[in-house]
Amino acid sequence: MLTTDLSHIAKSLRMLMKKKLFLLVFLLLLLNLIYIPIVERKFLTAEELEHLYAGELKEDYLISFEEDGRFGNLLLETATLLLLGRQVDRPVHILPQVGRKMLHYLDNLPLPMVDTRKHCVCGKCTECLCDTCNTWQKINSDNFTRSTEIQSKYVLLQWYHADLVMKNIQEMAEMYKSYLRKSIVNQVQDYLQLYKSSVPTEFVGIHVRRTDYLPFISDNFKFTVSVDERYFKHCINYFRQRFENVQFFVTSDDVPWCEEKLSGEPNVHFPKLNGVAGNTPQQDFILMSQMNHTIYEFGSFGLWSAALAGGITLVADNYSNREHNLQTAIRLYAPENWIRVDVSKIL
Repeated sequence: MLTTDLSHIAKSLRMLMKKKLFLLVFLLLLLNLIYIPIVERKFLTAEELEHLYAGELKEDYLISFEEDGRFGNLLLETATLLLLGRQVDRPVHILPQVGRKMLHYLDNLPLPMVDTRKHCVCGKCTECLCDTCNTWQKINSDNFTRSTEIQSKYVLLQWYHADLVMKNIQEMAEMYKSYLRKSIVNQVQDYLQLYKSSVPTEFVGIHVRRTDYLPFISDNFKFTVSVDERYFKHCINYFRQRFENVQFFVTSDDVPWCEEKLSGEPNVHFPKLNGVAGNTPQQDFILMSQMNHTIYEFGSFGLWSAALAGGITLVADNYSNREHNLQTAIRLYAPENWIRVDVSKIL
């Protein structure tokens, strides 16, 4: 009887020891999962990175784009964000401040905005008013798809990817055009009716970018020739020789200069949709988007105007010592109906 009792006790002790051992192993594994990633692991693991690109991580992994520049640049940045999100099969969001600016031009946004009720979008934690400040990791868009050092669940891309956007410029332009403010589109179309006749009429938009952009090009890329009225008159003559009935509409951030240099040209108009007050940037952009063809020299506003309009685009080329990244991308990937005009040969 005693032997049986001792055997039963020994068996119970062995079972208890197994349970304790199992509990100890479980606790060690739990600590490994919780503690080690926080203390020792600096970057996301390869498996996590693969999931990030495959769209399998939690919703709190956000990819957005840093705001830099005016409307034309915002379109470049948003197109870059959308296209990179498609490449890695991940949802992407635009910053609320970007979305609000784009809605001055568009009825709908091409991407959802970051939900500020759940996520912080402040630039600096020292200026943050949110309950919890999220530190965004900034990554150059050129390097994003091959980056192995993603440290944060909040990724903010920087610098639009000119080559990627130009490769897909027609698709992006069609998308943006479908979102344009209908009320302004209708206003522009009513205005253009005044210039139509029984003879088929070709509308050519001319966008002239001056003011702060000229010193920017001069300082950073070194003008070798001046892109002045001679360039625009050369392009105007091209369209006159190509079409029987053509009307030109000039938009610019320096309308007085345009009126002084181009007002003597036949069928060249300086639209004032609001009367003597002139146009808003939104009216200028949507007016240009409703043209059949485009003349512009440089800048992202003119680029997108031309892309949305379609038809033939004449764009200035070979005017500086160094090429802007958009110039390079245009050389490589512009649609077939884009014609680069060598400014050095016509001035």
